[in-house]
Amino acid sequence: LQKAIYSPSIENHAATSQGAVKVVRMSNEGLEIESQQNQAGWIVVRTLFSNDWKVKVNGKKGTLLKSHGLYLAIPVPAGEAHIELHVKKFRKEHVAMLSTWVLCIGVLVAFRKRKSNTTDP
Repeated sequence: LQKAIYSPSIENHAATSQGAVKVVRMSNEGLEIESQQNQAGWIVVRTLFSNDWKVKVNGKKGTLLKSHGLYLAIPVPAGEAHIELHVKKFRKEHVAMLSTWVLCIGVLVAFRKRKSNTTDP
């Protein structure tokens, strides 16, 4: 995560004097942003867009869009806004499934290597 800025346009990343944006908490799971804007606009967070991000604006489910096809863009109302961004964590089932695939691939590679060693003169 590099930074978050306010922009009146989703495609114009130039910070403006029409509002203030402050990252109040940042962790591996997400971040919280406080903003004060004179008009409705966008908070652009310069981190890669992914469907794994979830957002709340003033405690309600918010909308995430892509800005320039790359960054996170969050529409915010005029006035004060509290934005919470969280990245969806892997569930235990995902980890178990991934571990099973890695094990299967490892067994397959070992089997092929063993088979090729027995057929070579």
